[in-house]
Amino acid sequence: MDDSLASEISQPDIPTSQPTISSSYLSPTLEIDGIIYKLGEQLPNKRGKTSWIWKEGIKLADSLDPLKRKKFWICQRCYNEGKNICYSAGTTSHANSHLNEVHQLYEHGSPLPITSSIPILDFAQFKEFLIHWIVNKHISFSQVENEDFRNLLLCLNSQLGSHLPSSGNTIRNWIMEDFK
Repeated sequence: MDDSLASEISQPDIPTSQPTISSSYLSPTLEIDGIIYKLGEQLPNKRGKTSWIWKEGIKLADSLDPLKRKKFWICQRCYNEGKNICYSAGTTSHANSHLNEVHQLYEHGSPLPITSSIPILDFAQFKEFLIHWIVNKHISFSQVENEDFRNLLLCLNSQLGSHLPSSGNTIRNWIMEDFK
């Protein structure tokens, strides 16, 4: 297994070897696909904290290679279902993503709410900022006709569709009205 990347050992459709836990009192082990791992306990870091992922998984150490000290996290929920999902314990991001995406579990109980509200368009302010930009930056009036420019603005706020001038002549007329 590669320690720098998430190592995923998953064969949910065809379980090749059912994991077995040896409950030796001195050194509990777990065998996955012929590899024996020592079960471990995640100790707090220097700041005295442990990640929430350890409540949902088990720390494993490769018992055949104690010098490399490769550590892994295995998902307890997947393990209980007969799936062997392991990730490197060098970082918690892969285990965190697994818990979020597969089990819909999140550190603080629920995902952050997605706000789908689009702010109400203030057309007068939009018109003022557009004219100010065109005049002060010496932008050609015809740039409002440019499809890329229009798509950019519509991406930011679809309400602009009916208010966005389609001709440079409209910009010229707006500017002339403002300077009367």
